[in-house]
Amino acid sequence: MLDRILVPVSVVAAAFGAVLMVVAAAAPVTTAAATASTTTTTAPAPTTTTTTATTTTTPPAPTTTTTTVAPPPPEPTAIERVLAYARDQIGRPYRKGAAGPDAFDCSGLVRAAYLTIGVDLPHYSVTQASRGRAVDWRAEPIQPGDLVFMRGDTPVIDLGHVGLALSATEWIVASRPGQPVHTGAIPIAAVQRVRRIVDP
Repeated sequence: MLDRILVPVSVVAAAFGAVLMVVAAAAPVTTAAATASTTTTTAPAPTTTTTTATTTTTPPAPTTTTTTVAPPPPEPTAIERVLAYARDQIGRPYRKGAAGPDAFDCSGLVRAAYLTIGVDLPHYSVTQASRGRAVDWRAEPIQPGDLVFMRGDTPVIDLGHVGLALSATEWIVASRPGQPVHTGAIPIAAVQRVRRIVDP
């Protein structure tokens, strides 16, 4: 009877021991789980850094553009216009009685040149020799634009030839058939009269 009672007790004891082992084995898991469940990780609070950017806008330096405009050339004087016209005729043929535009004689060239400034001279050297004012070429220099007279024409007569002074020593003339309008030295020794039509 006692043996029957002891067997069950031992079985119970074995079973109880097994339960204790299971509980013991499960205890770490429970503890770990409890530990895991109570572990709180506190992340550091984010730090907000505010940087105030200062933007400085520097305006571009003003660009100064200087445009230099050359002044217009001065208007040519009356005498310059007269001489310019006469020079433009260089090379045109001589023809007695002609006053341009394709051919000239001596007084015709002078007349056409002065017409460019509105001065109407006769087409005859002897008559032209009384126009304007007298110039004593022996005492004062001949000036550009002066009319210079000498003997000439056919037949040769006093004041029969005229040329237009370019300077004190040079003139432009339409001399004779076969020789076109040209420039040359004033034959001072042969000069009979000088007349100034326009004063500078």
